[in-house]
Parts: sequence; C-alpha cells; structure tokens
Amino acid sequence: MSLLSNFLQSCPQEQGVFEISKPRFFQHPEQAYDAQYGIDALDLPYHRREGKALLDLCVEFGFDRANPALEIGCGTGRISLSLLLSERIDELLVTDPSPAFCRITAAKLSKLPPGSTKAHLAILLAEDVSRLPKGLFSLIALRSTLHHILDVKQFFFDCAEVLAPGGLMLFEEPCYEGYVVMGAITQFMPEVLKGNGVRLSKKHLFDIQMFAETMRFYARRDVDKSACEDKHLFRLDELMRICGGCGLRLEHFPNRTFGNIEQRNEPLEANFFEQFYQDYMKYALAWDPDLVKAVMRYGKKYLEYFSPLMAAGAAPYTYGTFLCQKVDA
Repeated sequence: MSLLSNFLQSCPQEQGVFEISKPRFFQHPEQAYDAQYGIDALDLPYHRREGKALLDLCVEFGFDRANPALEIGCGTGRISLSLLLSERIDELLVTDPSPAFCRITAAKLSKLPPGSTKAHLAILLAEDVSRLPKGLFSLIALRSTLHHILDVKQFFFDCAEVLAPGGLMLFEEPCYEGYVVMGAITQFMPEVLKGNGVRLSKKHLFDIQMFAETMRFYARRDVDKSACEDKHLFRLDELMRICGGCGLRLEHFPNRTFGNIEQRNEPLEANFFEQFYQDYMKYALAWDPDLVKAVMRYGKKYLEYFSPLMAAGAAPYTYGTFLCQKVDA
C-alpha cells in the first residue's frame, strides 16, 4: 500500500470519497456549472491533448512521477480528466471542498477507459492542506481555485510543506491588470451604448454596474472578502514575493491557460483582448446575448486600442498559467 493510500485509510469514507475536511458547498449550484461554461460534453481527445501539454511543461521543470500528485479544487473534473489521461501520473489525489463537485467528478472519472493511474477522491478545504503528509507530492495542480482562497500566503506555505523537494505547483488564475482594465472600460459602456441609440433595461444597467464594481472589489486589498466565493485577482510581483518566502521559484506564462499552454511561445491573436472580454461577459457573467452583442459592436473601437500590443507581447495580463518549483531541501 502506498503512503498516500495509507494516509487515506485513516480518514472517514462515504461512497468512495474520503473526508479529510468537513464538507463546504459551493455558493452557486454545482450541477449548473458545466452548462454555464459550455463544458458539459466529455471530450476525451481534448483532455488527452491538454494533459499531454501540461505534463510536457512539468517534465521540462523536472517532474518526478515517483511521488503522487494532488489536485485541489477539482470542481467538475475538467483538469482531473486531463491529468489522468496524461499517462504520466501513477497516483492522483483529486479533492474539492464540495461533496457535490466530488460526485460529479467521480461520475466523469468512471467513464474513462481503464488506465494505470490510481485515483482517489477526497473532500478537502484549502485551509486544511497542512493535514496532508509532509513532502509527499511531486505535483500540486489547481485551476481557477486560488482566487477562492482567503489566506493565499498561508496556502502557499502549506503547499510547499507537502511538496517533495523539487516538486511542482501548477495553477491557472486571473491577473490583476487585465481585469481592472475590463472594469474601467465597462463603467463607461452605458454612455457609449445610449449615445448609439441602444435602449438599456434596468437589468442591463445593473449588470454593467455590477461588472465594473466587481472588478474593483477583486482588485482591492483593504476589504473583507471572507464571505465571498471569488476573492482575488493576482499581481505577479505579489505572487513572486509569496513564493520566494515559501522556498518556491515562480515561472509565469502570461495570457495562457492550461488549454493552450503549448502555444506559450507564440504571439497572441490581434483580437485577443476583445475575445477575452466577450467570453467573460458571455460565460462568467451569463449576460443577455443582446447586451453582449451591443457592447462588442459599439465598444469595438475602444477594445481595438489593445490590438497593436498583442503581436509585440505587450498585452495586459488577463490570466496566466503559473508554475512553482520547490527549491529548498
């Protein structure tokens, strides 16, 4: 029995899911998550490509498959599938605070073809990472999870403790600059749209104002965010200081997600920022399609301001893939 299996046997278990932490449900309906983001189809070829790209990156930085890997905040299993289909991980602990998300992920994992990876599912709060065995994991992966965690500095410290020497922490997160720019542009959209004869409902005006105010809220460091689901945007300098204090060396691949990390050395498309802005309104905010269409039509000349910056690699950081490596013994 592996060290990870040994540890998990000491935890309560229900229907194949271990309980390392007491459960905490997501603040929005878990069952609706995939449909909102248009990812409800099980696309195995996509996950194989993504898993290969992610593990190719990790191998460049010395990934050692001798130790198990850990996923924190699995949600509906989007990255769980990719990690398992990479065929480069022998043992994976898949975790989330929400039992509902764990059940959704378990159902998807059950549809995978038989493989050599041993997968475990567990309920785990980010605040309880320190309960895991020290120095056990070769890789910790999390996608769009870090911004839900209140005490980011403590979380990095705890992750560094459970990583083996040379171990990696791979994550994808929103960046401060791009989201603040989106918020700043959005606050002027009512005037832009009205000036072009667009009639806005009260709901439209509320959604626009909420978007602008939310971006500012995420960016602030002087307000209490403990009761909120989404809490942070990330600045590279802040993450570098935090990682340096935990014995982690940080690499940043700007404006690249897990899904397109293999393109990290290629220039961005000229309409990158426009597309990012549109996708955020459409998927993250679930705006009325007519409002999205109007914003993109009449806001186009403002969004095109960023087009010359793309090919030159000078685009605002909207999100990024980050890779940390534990450098202390």
